[in-house]
Amino acid sequence: MTMHRIAELISREKPDVIIASGSFSKQLANAAHSIGSKALVYYHMITPWYVEIRGFYRRYKMLDLSMLYFGLSIALDKVLSADFSPLDYVDGLIVNSRYMAHIAERYWGIAPFVLQPPIEIKNYVSLPRENRSSQIVSVGRLDPDKHYEDIIEVVGKSNTLRENIKIMLLGFMGNLRNLLTILRLAKSYDVKVVVETNASEERKREALSSSMVFINSSRHEHFGINVVEAMASGTPVLAFNKGAIQEVVRHGVTGFLDPPSKN
Repeated sequence: MTMHRIAELISREKPDVIIASGSFSKQLANAAHSIGSKALVYYHMITPWYVEIRGFYRRYKMLDLSMLYFGLSIALDKVLSADFSPLDYVDGLIVNSRYMAHIAERYWGIAPFVLQPPIEIKNYVSLPRENRSSQIVSVGRLDPDKHYEDIIEVVGKSNTLRENIKIMLLGFMGNLRNLLTILRLAKSYDVKVVVETNASEERKREALSSSMVFINSSRHEHFGINVVEAMASGTPVLAFNKGAIQEVVRHGVTGFLDPPSKN
C-alpha cells in the first residue's frame, strides 16, 4: 500500500492513535496530526543498541587505534541522527523493554513508552525430565552478538559435559563466517554441536521442550522472546544478568542469572 493510500485511510477512519513500526514518514505524521490523531513509532531495536553492543559509541580520542576509528565515529553519528529524525515530528516513541528505554534516554535524551511484546505460549509443552534429551539448546540469530562460543567453551572444558551433552543451535542464518568459527571451535574441543538454520516454529517448540537446559549467552538482549518461550516449555534458563533479561528472568525462580541478581 502506498503512502498516499495510507494517508487516505487515516483521513477516512480518523483513529485516535496511529502506531508505525520502525519508522514513521513525515507525510503520514502530518496526515495524523491534521485530524487530531497521535502519531507514535515503535522500535524493536534502536540504533544506539547496535552501536553500544559493539562498543563503538564513544568519543574519539587521539590515543585510539587510527583515524579510521574517527571516520567510523562520524559515520555512526550520522546514522544515529538519521534514525532519530522521525522523532522530530511524531508524538512519542515505544520500545519493548525498560532496558531499551534506558538506552533511548541515555543516548537520545527522551523517555519512551515501554510495551513488552505479547508472546503466544499456549502451544508450548513441558515434557517430564525423563523424556528429555541430554542437550543444551539455544535459539537466536547466528551472529557474533549471541556469543555461542561461550557455550561451547564451557562444555568443552568439562570432560563430563563434553562426553554426555550435545549443543543444539537454532536460528536464522546471520553471519556465515561466525558460524564456521563456532563449528571449528566445537571441533577443537570435540564438542557435539547441531546447527539448524531457519527452523520452523514447530521444530523450535519441539527442541525447547525436549532439552535439559536453555542457555542465552547474549550480553545485551533487547527483550528475550526465546527466553520466555523456553520457560513456557518448562526448560531451565541460564542467562547473563544484563540487558532486558533482568526484566524477564527471576533468579532462582524462573531461571538462573550470572552474576546472580541482588533481589
